[in-house]
Amino acid sequence: MQLTRAVPAVVSLSSHIGLKLACEDGARWMRRDAAAGIAPSDSGWDAESVEYPYVFDHGGVRYMLYNGKRYGLTGFGLAILESK
Repeated sequence: MQLTRAVPAVVSLSSHIGLKLACEDGARWMRRDAAAGIAPSDSGWDAESVEYPYVFDHGGVRYMLYNGKRYGLTGFGLAILESK
């Protein structure tokens, strides 16, 4: 059985929402940040970090609030899940 869980991931001094996948024995973990579908921007308030997500549904749409650098000191983001 594959175990999965989303966790905030720390990389150097920046952090971002990441996804880690466990192998079947649950002992070894492999980072898969790209699978989270969101990453820090190239520049701006969320360039250093994308962290502390809160996911919710409203009106049939899935949203995610998240903080940028310095725990959201300069604001927070609202991401909308796009269907493929």
